Amino acid sequence: MGPAEHVRSFYAALDAGDAAGAAAHLAQDATDDRPDGARVTGAAAIAAERLDDESAPDSGWSIDAMIADGERVAVQCTVSWRDPDTGDREVECDSEWLTLHDGLIAEIRAYRGGDDEDDGPALTDDDFDWSLLETGDDL
Repeated sequence: MGPAEHVRSFYAALDAGDAAGAAAHLAQDATDDRPDGARVTGAAAIAAERLDDESAPDSGWSIDAMIADGERVAVQCTVSWRDPDTGDREVECDSEWLTLHDGLIAEIRAYRGGDDEDDGPALTDDDFDWSLLETGDDL
């Protein structure tokens, strides 16, 4: 499985709420740098954090766009969940940059897409020169 397919499979496991399946796509010492500045380390910890027990049954993950270049993959994804306190449906669009080593996701850097009152202004597509990332994958 190539990097693009591996990343697609990772997000499919997240969308299915399958923590073990998501963790299987990650290196044991993988890191996940979150938009709030927090870092989560370890395959099981990353899967658990992304599939928080309170929101996982009603969460969704989808890839809206992807660019792959060797062992680097950039995705624009949409994450949705039901807020456990208010019951409101929440939707967030993120950019995530993933680096794979030996066929497993070793690093994820997530950037929130939209202003957030806690985190301040987020990066947008205009902040990236997408033309610099070449791809040989058929996306």
